[in-house]
Amino acid sequence: LILALKFSQSLLRAALWVLFGASLVACIWLTSSNQSAAFYLFPFRAWELLAGVLLAIWAEGRSGPKSAWPSWVGLALMLAGIIWVQPGAGFPGWQVAVPVLGAVLALAGGRHGNPVNWALSSPIPVFFGRISYSFYLWHWPVLTLSMYWRGQYAGFWEASAWLALAFGLSVISWRFVEQPVRMSARITSPLLLAGWAAGSLVLIAAGGVVYLKDGAPDRFAPKVRTHIDASADFLQDWSRCWVPQEGALAGIRSCAIGPEGAPEAAAPAVIVWNAGCPPFFGVSKVENTTNAAEDATCTQTNARLRAALDAGTLPDRLLLVGRWSYYAEGTGIGLDASNTITLTATEGAALTASTQSGIYAEAFGESLEALADGFSAIHVLRQPPEIPDYGSRVIAREMAHGRLRDASARASQDLAHAQERAARGEAPLRRAEASGLITYLDSWPYFCDENLCSAMPEGQALYFDNNHMTNSGGIRLRSLFAPVLTGDAP
Repeated sequence: LILALKFSQSLLRAALWVLFGASLVACIWLTSSNQSAAFYLFPFRAWELLAGVLLAIWAEGRSGPKSAWPSWVGLALMLAGIIWVQPGAGFPGWQVAVPVLGAVLALAGGRHGNPVNWALSSPIPVFFGRISYSFYLWHWPVLTLSMYWRGQYAGFWEASAWLALAFGLSVISWRFVEQPVRMSARITSPLLLAGWAAGSLVLIAAGGVVYLKDGAPDRFAPKVRTHIDASADFLQDWSRCWVPQEGALAGIRSCAIGPEGAPEAAAPAVIVWNAGCPPFFGVSKVENTTNAAEDATCTQTNARLRAALDAGTLPDRLLLVGRWSYYAEGTGIGLDASNTITLTATEGAALTASTQSGIYAEAFGESLEALADGFSAIHVLRQPPEIPDYGSRVIAREMAHGRLRDASARASQDLAHAQERAARGEAPLRRAEASGLITYLDSWPYFCDENLCSAMPEGQALYFDNNHMTNSGGIRLRSLFAPVLTGDAP
């Protein structure tokens, strides 16, 4: 829009520089708190395109560079970006400025006669440059659909084959779609705009039909539907969550549960929740599935709760819920075995243990003793048994594609192995129960018999993945929580 409006050159440059700076700052700021939004949403990546726009404006009317250093430095920065920039919570962020600056310098020095420009202007790099945008567009559907169909690749050669397919489609679309459209005198701008609008409307309409029919799950057999239903039955409703500005939970995101009404109104209970956050004092955590801001929020929330506890301003009864085995072992299991969490003692904490399980047990024990002074009753939910190889979306996909006929083995875990995995996480809780510090709420009888623990008791899938229950699974446990809300003995 800014380019289309007939601004003066100086005003246009100023506006583009402002947009460039705002987009760059917003990208860096948002990456730490919402990495997905910073990566996928255009306003936070616009600065990368604007870097090229501003370079083109600067270079207009100027002669070529008198030195080769922009080309060499630019090449070095682009190579550094390939080697140094890593995917993860810190991407895109400020580190993307390294390859972007490299590209800007390489383009700025592109008219100088030096070995870098000679190499980059040779036929092979030029060819890949020409098809690069088509390749960018094609690799996503090929990657997404092939992974959806296959579940996972068999190895390097299969991955290479899918990459080759994306490359071949890119060459074809560049040659027979992109080039004819760009070079044709018969395809006018209004015609091109009309075609784009018509195609967009067709895709929007198709997407709308799929959305309104909820993906048309009725086309699948009932044994597949139970896993499809489980994947959809993991809705997290944040409509009654708020951040109090005063009181015991001031500054802490809180969620009221109970009868309908304003979240600030009196409720039977208030949930304080942070992803992967051990609910005890004296430790900080670092996960490979969260970012630094989320990890810091965990530590800050626990510190604020400790201050409120010392001030005697928290409610009368407490329920602790967590994935105890994950905190104690430091890793997930089965489908999420690559997930890790590392616990360390915070500054000033009187913790002496050096191992993950030791820090967990020591911190939990000391936290329970501190909590006992501030609450008349402390309840702890026994973490539902982990079912290592169960994932509702994975199972549904494999059964829909005919790769899996019976999900019962993947949806269950031998009781002895489940107990072995849970042992270190439950040890401090068992000690606290024996000493009378807590009331232990046992969820296992709802999912386990004398031999197996199952994500599908009575044939209905009640787990979303290998450690999270669905809403229906949570409702199955509702009687467990009555003592917490009423104060009566279980």
